[in-house]
Amino acid sequence: MIKFTHSDNKGPVTATLFGILLFCVSLPAMSTPMALKKGESANMNIHITGTLIVKETCDIIDPINVEFNDVYIEEINNKTYKEKANYKVRCSAGAKDKTINVRFNGLASNYDPSQFSTNIKGLSLKLFSDDKQIKPGGSSTLYTDNSSNLTIELSKQDGVTLPEKEFSAQIILITKLD
Repeated sequence: MIKFTHSDNKGPVTATLFGILLFCVSLPAMSTPMALKKGESANMNIHITGTLIVKETCDIIDPINVEFNDVYIEEINNKTYKEKANYKVRCSAGAKDKTINVRFNGLASNYDPSQFSTNIKGLSLKLFSDDKQIKPGGSSTLYTDNSSNLTIELSKQDGVTLPEKEFSAQIILITKLD
């Protein structure tokens, strides 16, 4: 709050800048001019208007789960194992045409830092947003109409023998509504 003080023959007067701004904005709307003579007082109405709005919000409403089902180890680098990462966004009325900036956090693969690690050494994930690869810690834009194309592709380190077992990975999305 900014205050200023003005002195006249009646003593110091202190007002806030907020009050002065409202007064200045409201002056043209007054119907009668205000003229005071020494020793007189008058009342003046100040009309204040505004609009209440709800903050725009968007939520990714379900966890993003990607299931590869059965993967043949020998075919991981020969055949493209790529799955769509479907997501659903629900937004307040004012945020329907907005975008969401997303940072994808996760552990980088031990053999390729541009890929996300899994629980199996030598197996990693490539993340793509609209066919552009996103590295761990990288970011992209998602559209609130759910039209962004997020995909995940499996990748195997050359020369590594992978065990026959279930694999998993975790990627954390940190979001910001534009």
